[in-house]
Amino acid sequence: MKACSVCKKESSTILMNNRFVCFRCDELLFDIEIESDEAEVTPVRVPNQPRGKAETLITKPTGQK
Repeated sequence: MKACSVCKKESSTILMNNRFVCFRCDELLFDIEIESDEAEVTPVRVPNQPRGKAETLITKPTGQK
């Protein structure tokens, strides 16, 4: 039986992204991946800016209006 490459415990492991991980670490890595996707930011032009100046950009989390 292979050891988990994250927590190093010798428990039931599955192969994920070419690494052996246990079910507990697999769930943790999945949650971290979801949170990092939600934290990505999208540049947005500030409204009412004069055209002659360089555009000022603000960032806000993806999915917000």
